[in-house]
Amino acid sequence: MGIVEFLEARIAEDEAVARDAAKHHGQDGWHVNAVPHEGLIVWDSTDVPGHSTPTTVHLARHDPARILREVAAKRAILAQAREAEEYYAHMRGNGLPAAKAGGHVDALTVTLTHLASTYADHPDYDESWAL
Repeated sequence: MGIVEFLEARIAEDEAVARDAAKHHGQDGWHVNAVPHEGLIVWDSTDVPGHSTPTTVHLARHDPARILREVAAKRAILAQAREAEEYYAHMRGNGLPAAKAGGHVDALTVTLTHLASTYADHPDYDESWAL
């Protein structure tokens, strides 16, 4: 499995979890003890009404809506990487100057390794992708 396929699989998992959470609660926007509010209110057992804890702020900040925006952004980066690789291959295959395209491919490859590093605890993560 290459880094692109690895990322596609992890992004699809993130999307599925976010959509399931939103569906389960009927809301994709989560808030911390927000009144008035729209969406799910997040709290933990140490919460005092009207106040928040670092845990609740973190949970609300990573609500399904945000995860779905991150999914879209990561997929756009993967699409850019594919386009750059295809363009670079086209340029090289036709004997055209490809140094600039190669630079884009290199930069996007580094970007993909950064994205993959967030999934370093996954069993399919390849240590050769480590930064």
